[in-house]
Amino acid sequence: MKYVSLELGGKNALIVLPDANLDKAIESAVFGMNYTATAGQSCGSTSRLLLHGSIADQVLEAVVEQVRAIRVGHPLAEGTQMARTAGMSRPPSWPVCPRTTRRPSRKSSDRSCRC
Repeated sequence: MKYVSLELGGKNALIVLPDANLDKAIESAVFGMNYTATAGQSCGSTSRLLLHGSIADQVLEAVVEQVRAIRVGHPLAEGTQMARTAGMSRPPSWPVCPRTTRRPSRKSSDRSCRC
């Protein structure tokens, strides 16, 4: 086995070969997209999958299935896994806490729900 480092022109590619643990590769691909951590807004997010032809359909199908299962919603709602990351501090787009139905204070130090 050889360890190599490849310059692939950026864009954070994930290479998956036929002898890889496909379950782990699929999990890593979706996790690396950072949908649930930063809504995908990260310069380090996986943005390309380079797949061997013999496994491409299987891997893509599983990745799409996992991405579709991500729960998108209000950033303060329980169960939300992905929410918008921009515009949360500008009136009138201030979020309303789903539990108390009130808006957080407009002070910059108090922009989060305090339920």
